[in-house]
Amino acid sequence: MDALELRAAIPADHDAMGELHAASYPSMKLAPADSVRRIEESAQVLPSQRVVAYSGSELVGMYALLRLEQWLGGRPVRAGGLAAVAVA
Repeated sequence: MDALELRAAIPADHDAMGELHAASYPSMKLAPADSVRRIEESAQVLPSQRVVAYSGSELVGMYALLRLEQWLGGRPVRAGGLAAVAVA
């Protein structure tokens, strides 16, 4: 098995991301292009926070990190939430 390469997603990954997301969430009944567009248009997800995992040339996983905030001790603290998690 090839080592996994984890990196920020780039536009060249979008087709494979759409296919993987659509296959991972079939109940959403979205076309692959619509899956990617939903991820891209999310105001909570910065492009650098869309992560892909490749084994060789095959996309085997992806996730997005949502920017969140929680209050601890009366102060806001940055946090993150995982979204659009998919694995092959």
